[in-house]
Amino acid sequence: MNLKDEAFYSTKAPGRIFSRGLEMQIIRDAALQRVPSPADAMDSLIRPVPDSFDIRKPEEDCLRALDAITYFATSATPHRELYLLWPHIRDWTVLFLQNTLCDLYPHGVTAEGMEIQDQIFFAISHVVKVFETCVLERRRTPSEPSIIGQTNMPILMLLIEALFALKLWPLTIKPTFAHLNDKGYDIVALTVQGLCCRLSIGGVVDTFDLLCHLSLIAYTMAQAQDGLRRALAGGLVKWVCAALRRALSFKETPRPLGCSVATVFRNGCLILDLAFSEGFTWLVEALDHGVLLLAAKVSKVDANNAPSREQVISLYRVVIDRMVPFLIYKSVLHRVRHGLRTLNHRMSLNGLNFPRDLQPSICTLAKIAASMQGHILRFRELEGSRLCSNPLCPAKADPRHSKLVSLKRCMGCLRVVYCTDSCREMDWKARHKLTCKTEEVPSNGFSALPSEFDEAFMRYHVRLMVEKDLAQYMDNPKLQFDFRESALTVSRVSQDSVLPAHLRREVVQGKEILINIRLPGTDNRNYTLIYLYTLRTT
Repeated sequence: MNLKDEAFYSTKAPGRIFSRGLEMQIIRDAALQRVPSPADAMDSLIRPVPDSFDIRKPEEDCLRALDAITYFATSATPHRELYLLWPHIRDWTVLFLQNTLCDLYPHGVTAEGMEIQDQIFFAISHVVKVFETCVLERRRTPSEPSIIGQTNMPILMLLIEALFALKLWPLTIKPTFAHLNDKGYDIVALTVQGLCCRLSIGGVVDTFDLLCHLSLIAYTMAQAQDGLRRALAGGLVKWVCAALRRALSFKETPRPLGCSVATVFRNGCLILDLAFSEGFTWLVEALDHGVLLLAAKVSKVDANNAPSREQVISLYRVVIDRMVPFLIYKSVLHRVRHGLRTLNHRMSLNGLNFPRDLQPSICTLAKIAASMQGHILRFRELEGSRLCSNPLCPAKADPRHSKLVSLKRCMGCLRVVYCTDSCREMDWKARHKLTCKTEEVPSNGFSALPSEFDEAFMRYHVRLMVEKDLAQYMDNPKLQFDFRESALTVSRVSQDSVLPAHLRREVVQGKEILINIRLPGTDNRNYTLIYLYTLRTT
């Protein structure tokens, strides 16, 4: 397609053409309320469609278009008449970006297109900020969403179309991330965040369409190399949980992209399953307890859907079963127990029964959660203030202070715990200020590593179980742990390992936390692996 006389054709207005340079200036002026009637001004630019088009400076024109819609998206006091122009602006820009960028970068973004990619990222960033503002406004005043929130959704979808044109993710064919560079990953993660923020605003008919986009984009990104870590770092688990709850509130009707309520729910469960299988402990903390509340609704999925109701329930059961090993973390245990209490209350209040296929998983989760809570309480009573991360804590030297205390984590790294504010201040001045920022950066308020409390409890819990098992074979078994080294260096144990039969554990594929325990006098080895706990710290 060629352009002529620096003009462009609008698909939604056959026979109409807009001057690029003047249109961009009008959009800017309208966003800043410098013109009394932008619609009238735009009409004055309409001219007959030329026979051909000629692109003279495509990169410059792309940047100009993106600059214009950024102005449009970030207008603090939007002119209502400006929104009358939106169909023309949207269609004009989408068509322009698709045709221009596909010709410029047929095999994906290149070094020459980095400036355009950066501008897309800049524009999406501003739109997402607008969404986040609307979310906060809606929480403060739960009424109809503002006009900014309603109109910026099409702007975000426009920017997604620009990414399609750059062949970063051709959603219309099949999502792929083969050509993504670091900036591309950031764009996708930020766009997913924007879509999810838009879900929180609500109040428009395109909400389910957003769920379809979110479901497809997120699941495809999670499958890509390094995509899961990046997507999860962008808060994907939190938003997927919210999307799952929203999906089950929709009635089943024909939807775009071949997407149904069951499909959205299936993709969400698969994403959570991927996160669990990778063992990202800090991401499990991000699980909203509302995930368990879905057990009251999952049986209502239409049986005629593809996937079927049985498939959806089966996937959801896998998500519940995946939670069990993570109950050793106090923060996860707290969320699970809260979710189970709320779920039981709602089920009894509404006279509902769990789907038969879910009952064993729910009961097992509840039983282990109750047992683990008892172990944690006994551990805290036993250790008390000795768990404080301050090596100079005065209470550690006094046995009378070995009692149940409220430990608080450092909000900078979420790793260390203190029994008092004075211990926190003392340790900060002495050593922690030098190491706090060197820890792996927390994401969305959750630590990338277990807290020192969790590590200490894990040692206590494993020792308790293993010593009980070994007591019938040896007197006073001595156990020594190498938590950090074993977790990072050992990934798998074969079934023919030299282990007592009653201690052999089924090993799942992937990386696990392996506890090395010394067995004096049993053989010539320094360490013999006798216990496996299926968790991962990195």
